[in-house]
Amino acid sequence: MSPALHAKLFTRTLFDWDTQCWNWRMYRMKDGYGRLSFGGTLYLAHRLMAFAAGVITWDQLHAGNVVMHICDNPACINPEHLKLGTQTENIADRSRKGRTAKHLDRRDPKTGKFI
Repeated sequence: MSPALHAKLFTRTLFDWDTQCWNWRMYRMKDGYGRLSFGGTLYLAHRLMAFAAGVITWDQLHAGNVVMHICDNPACINPEHLKLGTQTENIADRSRKGRTAKHLDRRDPKTGKFI
């Protein structure tokens, strides 16, 4: 990982020792996903971390693949909580866990976790 990318990711992260989530503490969208600019391109923070940690390749980062959260915390960028998946797998995972759109209002806006 380049030093610049390392600094961008780790200086903007708050570690949660209870959940082991690495929560993005900078700009997050309404749905809780972190965003950051790197190299002149805007990325979702968890996708950029998945690339930096070797969970996905550069091509997968730019091909529109889905990076799923095992922890169900959209603010989390812990690479151990991220995995490559398809949109179909992501939708099935979301439905199985009761995370469809009607349930999003049960999130804590600060942590992104379900309450």
